[in-house]
Amino acid sequence: MQRLCFCFIVFLSCWLTQSATAATPVSKARLQEMTERVKAVKVDGENSKGLKFETKPLLRFTDPTRKLEDATLWRLGEKGRPKAILILEKYEHHTVPSYELTVTSSDPPERIIGPRWIFRSKSGQIEWSGLPDVPKPSANPRLRLSQMKQILRRFKVSETFQRQTYVLRMLPKALMEYTDDEKGISAGGIFVFSHGTNAELLLMVEVHKNKKQPEEWRVATARVGGASFEVEFDGKPFRSIPEWRGGGGAYCHFGGN
Repeated sequence: MQRLCFCFIVFLSCWLTQSATAATPVSKARLQEMTERVKAVKVDGENSKGLKFETKPLLRFTDPTRKLEDATLWRLGEKGRPKAILILEKYEHHTVPSYELTVTSSDPPERIIGPRWIFRSKSGQIEWSGLPDVPKPSANPRLRLSQMKQILRRFKVSETFQRQTYVLRMLPKALMEYTDDEKGISAGGIFVFSHGTNAELLLMVEVHKNKKQPEEWRVATARVGGASFEVEFDGKPFRSIPEWRGGGGAYCHFGGN
């Protein structure tokens, strides 16, 4: 009983500390600055009419071990699977945040324009894969979410960062859930694999349907960090993602100073 009380006190102390930190004037000011910066990012292209980033971040996190003081994650597009994901990161000794962009759609906007940078995305960057030995998608939406999580537990993701390899953990709650009947997505969810709470890799799980085939599970990954990643499913290699070294593609990092 004493041990249980002690654990509860430690948990409560940590929770109160985190809550107090989140409510500090400095934290509020950082969030406001990041929000204004996201509002200033523009999208351009034939398929970009009315397209904008949401006004509130989907995720906020830190990573003291990597000198990351504050970070926010934002989605581009209000319905269905997002067109892209934007992350702003404030590191120690940097006066402004850095920007990370990753494409999560097969039809992203032609250009995403930020302060002193332009991201020119390319179509067809998302690689979807089927999965062996998974249950048929349930007709019940709640059960589908449970199925998604069960499928995700069969994945193992590790990253190699500065010559050190780390096993990433999956955040327990989906970053978002969505559907898109026009694109044949009857259920979808995006989940975060992280170092601590620091988002590093997104895993998208969807139920795809069409007139000729029954519904099936499909999975894709999207990096939100520049490290290399190894993804396993049921202990077998599923996807190998090399370290980002600049250039075009589905992901780009624009550094702060």
